[in-house]
Amino acid sequence: MSAIGQDVGDLTGYIASGRVFAGFLNPNMLAAFCAIMVPVAIALTVKQKVLRAKVIFGAATLALWVVLFLTGSLGGALAAVVGIMVFTLLAGKIGGRAIILLCVFALAVVFAVFAIRGTDFLLGPDGSLTQRAGYMAAGIRMFFEKPLPGWGSGSVPGALMGFIARGIRPVTDPHNFIIRSMINWGILGMLIMSSFFFSLFHSIRKGLKNSENRLLGAAFTGASAAFIFHSLMDMSFSVPETAFFGWVVMGGALGCISGSKEETIRGTNRDTKKIAVGAVLLALCVPVLLYFQAEFYFYQGNQAYMSGDYEESSRLFNESSKLLPLSGKYHIREGRSLMNLEKLSDAREKFMRAAKLTPYSPYPPWELGRLDAKLGNREKALSFLDSAIEKYPTSPRIRLERAQALMKLGRGEETVMELVEAEAYASFDPEAARIIRQALDEIGQNAVDNVFNSLEYME
Repeated sequence: MSAIGQDVGDLTGYIASGRVFAGFLNPNMLAAFCAIMVPVAIALTVKQKVLRAKVIFGAATLALWVVLFLTGSLGGALAAVVGIMVFTLLAGKIGGRAIILLCVFALAVVFAVFAIRGTDFLLGPDGSLTQRAGYMAAGIRMFFEKPLPGWGSGSVPGALMGFIARGIRPVTDPHNFIIRSMINWGILGMLIMSSFFFSLFHSIRKGLKNSENRLLGAAFTGASAAFIFHSLMDMSFSVPETAFFGWVVMGGALGCISGSKEETIRGTNRDTKKIAVGAVLLALCVPVLLYFQAEFYFYQGNQAYMSGDYEESSRLFNESSKLLPLSGKYHIREGRSLMNLEKLSDAREKFMRAAKLTPYSPYPPWELGRLDAKLGNREKALSFLDSAIEKYPTSPRIRLERAQALMKLGRGEETVMELVEAEAYASFDPEAARIIRQALDEIGQNAVDNVFNSLEYME
């Protein structure tokens, strides 16, 4: 299944289930944002002195909770609870009774999520817990392939699918930022990253004792804890819209404890902060603006592509690739548009460019296989499809197209074997399962049995 088709299917499922996700990637990412902001919203409500302002901030906090519950995300609810607990523990002295109340509050939040969404999503082979365990297991298997140097930044989306076990829905992220970091940077990178987070929270813990902004410092620290906790169960660390807010609240926690009572040091800090804030804003805004502009063109290009205007979609995907030239997905989509325009040599160039940018992704060789199949280069098409299968062995769509290539080459027994293998991976793709079943029925059950009883198959 193509990445775009998977996204459309996921969005349709969210809408059908009644879970809200606004402009975020999915309901879980909206829940992550709410979980991050809840401790800060509570602190701002407490900090207000005027009743009117307190009511306004209190209403905003309540609205965050309502939206969080409507996402139906258990991970988001738990992250919010963790954030509030950290905020409460750091904001001031707290007794045993308050800790008991916090635990009761945590249980009430979890119960509220179950009351809204039910418990079916946790149970069975399609359950949330089963699927996430499968994603993380795949990430760990991938890490052990290259534990010391890692696979390199950006390698996870394309390569992880090849490590997903049968029965687990194919994904491009292990849903755990530690495992994702282990894959990208290996053991050494993880040590460096762990040192960063240790230094961050150690500095915050020490600074909060003498901070003049203890309440907000504790709130930003709680928000940081919510972000980190949610990133252990979902993609919030690697999805731009949630990652951006996560890094902002971590910076806010440091900012609240970095002041000093000495006037001279405070003046120096003020100037230093202005320079640092300016540099950070410049460093963040430029790539963020480029990313959102490229994604806007990408969205428009997809709309044009689905409406059949391939000239316009090709132009828009090209604009995206100009803004973010190192992203392979724009080149792939532009190549598909060019194929529909019968500009096959230009399409090949785009697919080859994407293959260089994303060497671990199955999509460039898959598209090149389709292109050569269209040109009648059957052996070459099969070679590219073999490469795609190596990178994404659980894809029924690639296996189906490989079976078609084998059939055109007159390799009947291999065709049947490939179709049977494809059917084993098609439980999450009803359309592919229907096509595969139809092809097997047309071949005939006797032919299938003959393949499995043949000496070649037994060997």
